Amino acid sequence: MVALSRLVVSQMELNKKNLELQQAIKERDQAKQELEKLNRHLIDENKKLEEQIKNLQKSRSVLDTPAEKVIYILKDLKTRVADTDRNFIDYVVEVIGSHKLYKVDVPNALEQDKSMDLGVKSFLLSQFTTNAPTTFQKVFKTRSADSSNDSPDERSSKKPNNKEAEFSPISTPTIQSGLSPSPSLSTPHSLSSLGDDCFNENNTEIVSLHLNSSESTPIPISSQFLSGFNLDLCREDFKGFNDWEFDVFKFAQAAKGNPLLYTVYYLFEHHNLFTKFPTLNKKKLVNFLTAVEAGYLNNPYHNCIHAADVVLGCNYFLTHTRLFVDNLTDIEVLSALISACVHDYGHFGVNNAFLINTENSLAVRHNDSSVLENFHCSESWRLLKKKENNFIENFPLALKQQIRKIMISMVLATDMGHHPKILNEFQNKILTESLNITANLEDKLLAMRLMIKCSDISNPARPLDIYLKWVDRVMEEFFSQGDKEKQLSLPVSNFMDRNQPTQIPKCQSGFINYIVLPTFKSFTTFSGVTLPLEILEKNLAYWNSKVENS
Repeated sequence: MVALSRLVVSQMELNKKNLELQQAIKERDQAKQELEKLNRHLIDENKKLEEQIKNLQKSRSVLDTPAEKVIYILKDLKTRVADTDRNFIDYVVEVIGSHKLYKVDVPNALEQDKSMDLGVKSFLLSQFTTNAPTTFQKVFKTRSADSSNDSPDERSSKKPNNKEAEFSPISTPTIQSGLSPSPSLSTPHSLSSLGDDCFNENNTEIVSLHLNSSESTPIPISSQFLSGFNLDLCREDFKGFNDWEFDVFKFAQAAKGNPLLYTVYYLFEHHNLFTKFPTLNKKKLVNFLTAVEAGYLNNPYHNCIHAADVVLGCNYFLTHTRLFVDNLTDIEVLSALISACVHDYGHFGVNNAFLINTENSLAVRHNDSSVLENFHCSESWRLLKKKENNFIENFPLALKQQIRKIMISMVLATDMGHHPKILNEFQNKILTESLNITANLEDKLLAMRLMIKCSDISNPARPLDIYLKWVDRVMEEFFSQGDKEKQLSLPVSNFMDRNQPTQIPKCQSGFINYIVLPTFKSFTTFSGVTLPLEILEKNLAYWNSKVENS
């Protein structure tokens, strides 16, 4: 009986386990079915995605830009990531699609910096942007309203002939800069007077600056070869040209007022360009350089000494930057030197904002876009095209086109309105380690643009005694523009009021902190040339101490 009971119990336990096994098999089959269902769903979804990708590819053009290709990749990636990451991809797509990848919102960026002096903010805003402030716009509306009832002939009759206008010159202190012209380089009165005497008898607007469309060039200079050109006039004084501390003011005196002519000519010799380009016409090169130098007005700052200084700055970086030495071709070196030579050709001593805000004819001609820079570039090229100046006339067409492309790119880069974009593009290349001037011509051109920008704003990176001479000159030119603005009843631009000279330390400190220092830091990472940055930081400390003690 006991044995029978045990057998019954065992049978019950066996039945229980059998039921559990059947339940497990049932659950397994259900799970398998769910898995197969999920797998079929994934297969269906994958087919849909593949179809979407095929449709996208069909809609794409073989002419898609790199940005468009990147956006397609990101959109494809978006379908494969978690929801939390999709917002980041949306942001990246938005930035790329906006075409503002390297554009800085300058007004907003300056507004965010609560520690910056308001005067410095206004000054920087005027440097980086060229849009007329509201106060200027109101002046123009009033001026336009006053003359709106005049017929075209009446309005024309009210504007005096440039040659007969009674100018109201603004007296400015004479600056001993070594700019006394040599007898062979006498500048026409109509040209030399433009620096200050550029108002008509009513003091209502700047004159048309001799931009007569009937002339092939706005600067009527006879650029005949100088029979008395002395190749060795200041050769001894030029010996230290490849040192960053080279004193261009002393050299200008030794060159008897022609520092640009001798600087470029000697550097052509230094780089053996006459040998490397045997078809280069020396006589016409001297003609061209003579005409260019004569076209630089006797402004306190934007004159032929500044042009020579920028040429020397570019040459310093060309010869001290390993990547330039190893990768730039001879035609690129020649183009860089000529670009620096003409970068401020015919500068009027006022900035782009002034020309735009006074509705000057030059601003109208260039649609308020890089007004001065377009002028410098186009007019110097027209000067070059004159038969007596065309030292590259026997070059192959491809080389001429290359020189022109580099010149346009480098000269237009000196417009401070483009500064944030160019600097940010360069910095991003450095940050992503994607700058390749060996294989990428656009990268090489970008590096050359930053080189001329550094050279153009290099004064604060020069030895203090030389730098302070430049400060005197640039501030005098600022004050001269401020005087013009007062004569036109326009608001005086920040740091351009000669009745507030104590602002100079703030002006220079702000200029270095927010423009020069970031530019030199970025370029030094590329060039490996540290001396200019070291001097710059010392000079910044000099101005900071002035600001603290003011």
